[in-house]
Amino acid sequence: MRSNAFWPSGVTTYNIVEHTGGQMDPTRRTDPHTLTITRILAASRQVVFDAWTNAESVRQWMCPEAGSVALAELDVRVGGTFRIDMLVHGARTVHTGVYREIRPPEKLVFTWKSQSTQQIATLVTVELRARGDQTELTLTQTRLPDDGAVQMHTRGWTQIMEHLAAFVQVSQRTPDTEAP
Repeated sequence: MRSNAFWPSGVTTYNIVEHTGGQMDPTRRTDPHTLTITRILAASRQVVFDAWTNAESVRQWMCPEAGSVALAELDVRVGGTFRIDMLVHGARTVHTGVYREIRPPEKLVFTWKSQSTQQIATLVTVELRARGDQTELTLTQTRLPDDGAVQMHTRGWTQIMEHLAAFVQVSQRTPDTEAP
């Protein structure tokens, strides 16, 4: 696996570990169609975890490119389901999944299925580690159907992490006690 680090202007660090290109190292027990993205976010673990587990928050940031979220329904409990409808370039893509593990504020594991995964249930793990007053987020998606899906999801998740970074930075500065 190769690792690429790049720092967009005025933002924090990315570390993207690319997929193995369909080649499996016999000494490793990893899925050849896996992606991992690590990002440092300027917010506490709790703020980041809340952003992943609140439907209104998800509507604000969970979309790549210049798209939007038309619908976000989350039943955040082990065995609970979610549905996120993304609108990108006028096309609606429905993403569904089931929460497998929830450990506030450190970890979420859920399935992720859409047209982009060929309706195959992939597995997404989001791990949050405290780094002083920041949070290191590591997102790993396994069981992707092919190299094309890995590349598409790597681009999508990278763009989504940009939106999440902006969202939690604002959320971190907004006290919970402020009423709308």
